[in-house]
Amino acid sequence: MLYRKIIVGCLLALTLAGSAFARQNQRQQLRGWADGQRAALQKTSSFGVKATIRHSVEANNGSREADIKLRFGGNPLTRFHRPVIEHVVLNGDSLDSFEARQVQRSLTGIMTPEMGPLLFGFSFPGSTFENMRLIEEGQSVDVDEQSLVRFKFKSDPKSENRFQGPGAQRGGRPSPGIRPPRGGRPPNRQGPGPGQSPARPVEEVTFWFNQDVSELVLSSSFISLPGKRSIVVVTEFSRLNGIDVPIFRTIKGTFPMQRRLRTVTAQLDNNTAYSDYIFE
Repeated sequence: MLYRKIIVGCLLALTLAGSAFARQNQRQQLRGWADGQRAALQKTSSFGVKATIRHSVEANNGSREADIKLRFGGNPLTRFHRPVIEHVVLNGDSLDSFEARQVQRSLTGIMTPEMGPLLFGFSFPGSTFENMRLIEEGQSVDVDEQSLVRFKFKSDPKSENRFQGPGAQRGGRPSPGIRPPRGGRPPNRQGPGPGQSPARPVEEVTFWFNQDVSELVLSSSFISLPGKRSIVVVTEFSRLNGIDVPIFRTIKGTFPMQRRLRTVTAQLDNNTAYSDYIFE
């Protein structure tokens, strides 16, 4: 009986040790991916990409739809890139460049200015991976018949230990690119515009990796804002020029809107396809 207990204890210890080793190995692979992406971005002096957006907002008092073509470019290490508007069709009507800018500002303001960069911004995952803290160890999951490893992170501007696992000590100075908002925005004051950093970071992000080839496949972000505003952002990625780049993104959410002295709930549906990448 004693020998049996000893054997069971040894097997349990080996199992726990194996699990700990697997977690550590997953973290090392994750760190290697982030370092590799950073190095690939640093080797690239500039990039260009086109984005085709289908944007719609629906409420019980009607809907607004827009087809928008944008172009992004510049230093790939910049966290958010300001778009160049090429074409806008609003509810079936083509608009000139001046009207297109007005429409973009209007659509951006629908979800408050803080959401502008998500609706009409662009960033590489390798340049926005900083300031994330691991809150859930890697889990093996099957997605569309692919065997992937899922990690969950939480936005933490003070985090220096993003790969150390749940419960890691936090410290360090806040990133200059992300500041927590100080109270409400005064009336008539312009908030962050398209291409600028949002005032409130993403709250929680889930990444799915193909660790056999060390590539990012999918990400999902949840964002909650004051005023009962919340959205979910799902992005698909592909490897180009050694960089994991977004190829398709969906943004869905709900938010309140004031219409004729009453509040209605609107549904946001934003789909973006990225194409024609250029790296120099």
